[in-house]
Amino acid sequence: MTNLGKQLRDKLSQQWFISNPVIVREQTAQDKTRKFALRFDDGVVVECVIIVDEKRRTLCISTQAGCKRKCVLCATGKMGFKRNLTQAEILDQIIVANRVLAPKEHITHLVFMGMGEPFDNFDTVLAALRIIHADHGMCVSPGRTTISTVGVLEGIERLGKEGQGEGLAISLHASDDETRKKLIPHARSVSIDQIIQAAAVYARVTGDKVTFEYVMIKGVNCFPADGKRLAKLLSQLPSKINLIPCNQVADSPYRMPGQAEIDAFMKELYDSPVIVTVRKSKGRDIMAACGQLAGSVPPV
Repeated sequence: MTNLGKQLRDKLSQQWFISNPVIVREQTAQDKTRKFALRFDDGVVVECVIIVDEKRRTLCISTQAGCKRKCVLCATGKMGFKRNLTQAEILDQIIVANRVLAPKEHITHLVFMGMGEPFDNFDTVLAALRIIHADHGMCVSPGRTTISTVGVLEGIERLGKEGQGEGLAISLHASDDETRKKLIPHARSVSIDQIIQAAAVYARVTGDKVTFEYVMIKGVNCFPADGKRLAKLLSQLPSKINLIPCNQVADSPYRMPGQAEIDAFMKELYDSPVIVTVRKSKGRDIMAACGQLAGSVPPV
């Protein structure tokens, strides 16, 4: 930009930079799910995923490089925490995704369910959401955006007060505190009852249902008794349960339950007034499904 004076160019370079992530790996699954490893200017690599479902094009976004929460079900938790992503780096994932889609296609839905805990980088996530939802920004409506959390109480409260109507999804994964503590270290300081109370306040403030994500693990958390407890926990709360068969993660002993175990667990839920959905995991063959991100990040 030699048409600008050197003094102005120097000042601009000191105060601003152009974020330019590089796609260092792209993989496409049999079901057309596409996973991208993006390298940012400092060498940090994160993954994001485009999920294709009829006319929907959903982008699973990362908010951190790594994660502090160390959930044992999650490949990201095993890689440790490197740093928070910037507002630009969160938005970059959407820009890259829109660029690689076919002509006339664009990202229609966003789920903040990639690498990291969104509420551990919440100020930055909120700033990104303002641009994501704006008419002069990316024009993705709050109703097509979901924020997922391991159950950070302050974040749930803030999203209810400061959000613009985004959906809230809480990773529960157990119907009792002892089991949850084994799966999610964060649960040692936050009980299921506290999470249910925070979700109830969120639902009352926003008027929206809360989604509870529940990974079904063989021999761990999907016995009929778990189904009964889960149904009782959520019976008075405007909510729905999204059941997720456990996806394989490297060096993890946890496995997907057999169909008989799943059916017995789900029967207890279907016999209750709770809304139940079962997630069809996409991108499993390229390690792009729930809990699998960071398992195949190439070395820097």
